Order: sequence, then structure tokens, then C-alpha cells
Amino acid sequence: MSELKSHVAKLFRNHGNSKQVRELRDEILMNLEAKKEDLIQQGYGEKEAIEQAVRSIQNVDGLIEHNRLVDQGKYRLECFQWLLIYLSV
Repeated sequence: MSELKSHVAKLFRNHGNSKQVRELRDEILMNLEAKKEDLIQQGYGEKEAIEQAVRSIQNVDGLIEHNRLVDQGKYRLECFQWLLIYLSV
């Protein structure tokens, strides 16, 4: 498995295998591969191009519609904000 494919697999490991997730995963992988090739064309070495491509995307949670993890995070943030408001009054 290529480094980019491995990175994308890690990004999506907690997001199931729905059609939406598969399509987004494939699109991100294609974009990272294109980014790597563009960087190589600009004179970067393959290893450095891969590292920069990997650094360009570290999290996909916000990209997945109705993502349970995102919804839970928003809920926790809202609860925390209400707690802070309550404690400051």
C-alpha cells in the first residue's frame, strides 16, 4: 500500500464504508496523488512531495455529512459553552 493510500485509510478508519465515505476517500486520494505529482514537477523529491501532500490534510471529520463524531463534538462544545456561561453568571 502506498504511503498516500495508507494515510487516507487512517483518515477514514472511523467513518464506515458508506457510498459517501468511499467517494470522498477516493476523491481525496486522487487529489493527494495529483498534489504529489505537481510537487515533483516543481522539483521536489518524491519523499518530500509525499510528506507535503500528507501534511496538507490531517482530518476529514468535518467533511463527512452527518458524521457522528462531528455531531458529538459540536454537542460537547455547546454543553461546555453553556457551562461556562452558567459559571460566569
